[in-house]
Amino acid sequence: MSLRVRISGVQEAVAKLKQYDVRKQQGVRRVVAESAFNIEKTAKKRAPVDTGRLRSSITSDFKNSGFSAETKAATFYAIYVEFGTSPHFPPVAALRGWAKRHRASEWAVARGIARRGTPAQPFLYPAFLQEKPRFIRNLRAEMSKL
Repeated sequence: MSLRVRISGVQEAVAKLKQYDVRKQQGVRRVVAESAFNIEKTAKKRAPVDTGRLRSSITSDFKNSGFSAETKAATFYAIYVEFGTSPHFPPVAALRGWAKRHRASEWAVARGIARRGTPAQPFLYPAFLQEKPRFIRNLRAEMSKL
């Protein structure tokens, strides 16, 4: 005695599984991109502006085929703005442009920094914290779609 089993529709099932996988990947990439651009937009709004260089340096880069993103401020001084500095005596020449734009003495500004440091003016990390719950919510919603 022999038993025969005929399975039909395997190719269609495999094709549908591949389509599902592609849709999920596209959805995750979309959620990542949306959140990265939201962080970028919020950070630009929060960034202090003097010349606009810091604000214009805030960009998002995508990695891992769009499954991850990095939003950053590309100026060398962004970290000092974000976290502030402890007291130190800065090079007076570096303060010249700022002091001139604000009609201040670069020596007086340097002395103030030497006494008090510079205060933190967070713009990037708060933008991330604001977006984080939305990102998690959107990612969960995307993953629960059939």
